[in-house]
Amino acid sequence: MATKLEIINNALLKVGLPLAATLDDADWNATIVYDTVAKQALRSFAWGFAMRYANLAVESSAPNHGFTYKYGLPEATEDHPEYACLRVLDVRASSDLRAPKARFAVAGLAIYTNVSPCHVRYIGDFSSKPNRWPDDFADAVSCKIAAEIANLSAQTVSMTPGLLQMYQLALAQAQAIDSTETNERVPLDESILASRSQG
Repeated sequence: MATKLEIINNALLKVGLPLAATLDDADWNATIVYDTVAKQALRSFAWGFAMRYANLAVESSAPNHGFTYKYGLPEATEDHPEYACLRVLDVRASSDLRAPKARFAVAGLAIYTNVSPCHVRYIGDFSSKPNRWPDDFADAVSCKIAAEIANLSAQTVSMTPGLLQMYQLALAQAQAIDSTETNERVPLDESILASRSQG
C-alpha cells in the first residue's frame, strides 16, 4: 500500500520531474492536484475498498418538493475523514441488502427519499488514506496527477494525452479487478427459494 508522497513521486517520475523528499517539497502544486484527483477517482466507481454503510437520522425540516423525508449526508469526524460521503450509491429502508432500493435524490448536503429509517450505501472520502487503496487504484491516481501536472508546462504539455490514456487504462484495470471482489446483486434468502420449490 502506497503513501501520499509515494503516489505523488510516482506522478513526478512519469513526467520526468525531480522527486520530492517531503510533501512540502513537491513541485507543480502536486499536493493540491493529488487531493482533487483522488476524490474524482473515488467518485468515479463503486469501489469496494471505499464503500461504507450508514443509518441516517432524519432531519426535523420536512422537504417540500415531493419526498417525505430529508437526511443529512454522512460527515467526517476528527478521527475518521473517510466517513464523509463522496457519492451515494443507494438507499434502503433496511440494512438487509436484499431489501429493495428506494428512490432518492441528493441535493446539497442532504438526501431526500420516502423511506424511514434510511440505510445508505456510499463511497467514503478515503483520499487522505492511500494506505487503504489497492495498488492498481494508486497507480491510476498517479497517472492522472502526472497528466494534470504535465498540462501546466509548455515543455511537458505534449505528454498529457499519453498520460491520460495511461490513466484511463489503469483505472479500467482497477475497476475490473474491484468488480470481481464486490457483487451488488444479492441472492434471495434460501428460505424463500425453498418455499418456492415446495409450492
